[in-house]
Amino acid sequence: MAPPRTEKPLRSDAAERRQAVLAAARRVFTEEGVDVPIERIAQEANVGRATVHRNFFDRRGLLLALLDEELDQFARDLLDADLERQPMALFDAFSKLSLNNSALLPHWQSMNAHEEAFAKLRTKFSGIVSAALPAVLRSGAVRPDLSVADIELVAGMLGAALKGQTVNERQAMTARALDLIKTGVGRESLL
Repeated sequence: MAPPRTEKPLRSDAAERRQAVLAAARRVFTEEGVDVPIERIAQEANVGRATVHRNFFDRRGLLLALLDEELDQFARDLLDADLERQPMALFDAFSKLSLNNSALLPHWQSMNAHEEAFAKLRTKFSGIVSAALPAVLRSGAVRPDLSVADIELVAGMLGAALKGQTVNERQAMTARALDLIKTGVGRESLL
């Protein structure tokens, strides 16, 4: 049996090129769409096409790497929040992730949930939410049976709010969806 492979850390220049490709891909995908040629991303990042392929293999690899970065930011946002005092910051952080990536979200949502690389990222999302959920529950402001699966369901609902044609429409629809999620749809006196 072969020993487990460990990935060597990237040299600083290679890490900088990788980050340049990710930043360029985010800009180009957002401005021009996800179907742009890989050469366009390489050009924007001032690297050769081979550098893009060496780091990410293909467009799908780029999309997964961008999602991984966003999940890292989502985790940082939750660590910065006082979830016991402001439990709805969990949903605010997810809506920020969605709004910042409205061009990429449909592609992430269409990925096969059982494909290994995407499944790892779904597991990462679940882990981030699992770590945040106890503080949200301790707040007493949410139903006590709220689960990670419920948060995943709400995340999908918030993702569906991104159907607007303009940034302002998407922001307004996401704000409305958040309001409905946070306050509910029924009038308390009628429930």
